[in-house]
Amino acid sequence: MVWLLGLLAAACLLGEGAAADWSAVHLHTLHTSEAIAAAAYSAAMVTGRLFGDRLNARFGPTTIARAGAALAATGLGAGLLIGSAPAALIGWTALGLGLSTAVPSLISAAGHGGPRAVAAVAATGYLGLLMGPAAIGALASLTSLSIALALPVLLAAVVALSAHRALDPT
Repeated sequence: MVWLLGLLAAACLLGEGAAADWSAVHLHTLHTSEAIAAAAYSAAMVTGRLFGDRLNARFGPTTIARAGAALAATGLGAGLLIGSAPAALIGWTALGLGLSTAVPSLISAAGHGGPRAVAAVAATGYLGLLMGPAAIGALASLTSLSIALALPVLLAAVVALSAHRALDPT
């Protein structure tokens, strides 16, 4: 279960890394200010992290991780498909809000395995954060930025569909 939690955390954190490095570039290609992109994503991330614990206590980590990842996937996916600046801005905001609650739920779930499990999940997750921007750049050079940004959408969808296996293994 630790490895599954780590892989799911890496998938989410790849999306966070992609957003941190590529959301402003993406919105700039749609003739929007980079500052607006960064502010929207960051505000969504902060909001989710501030209220995520309360949501987690009320609905449980499985529901929050799945719902957050689903919000991230559908929001950014729709923003990329529509292709307008307002839709993309809403998409990046949804990604920030969704992943801000999913990642802590996954890392916290490792706490049942003790400190080493938490460290393993966090370290594996942060590999995704480090690899995300480079993976998006490599994919964008082979295709286009919009197509490359489908990677975090796909990974968030995988997290939404499989988080219950890691968080509710029974």
